[in-house]
Amino acid sequence: MNDPKILTMSELFRGGPEELYFRVMQNRSMHGFDLFFDIERASEKKYLQIVDFTVREVDAYEEDATSLKLSKSAAKCLMGDLWRLGVRPEEDHSTSEITALQAHLKDMRAIVSNKLKVTL
Repeated sequence: MNDPKILTMSELFRGGPEELYFRVMQNRSMHGFDLFFDIERASEKKYLQIVDFTVREVDAYEEDATSLKLSKSAAKCLMGDLWRLGVRPEEDHSTSEITALQAHLKDMRAIVSNKLKVTL
């Protein structure tokens, strides 16, 4: 079996437009999740495994203190997988926001109905 080619991040992203995707699968043996990285470039898909990486301490206000930058589509893919696996935010703001919006719309309908003397 051939050893896999080890790439640096600059080698990985050299060559034009690409999209980095994350896949998440449940790891029942450790009661957690496995995170996979895929990169797609010009209709060619490659599966990536992080073998080694360097961690350095940075000042919180350093200009490039970001650990990992995600595109919106990569973040949505990651969030979608986690959602399908049952991971939810601590507090579901979306539900409370929808409830508040529904109450607001009910109030607005009542105001319009009273002012215009119509039944909605």
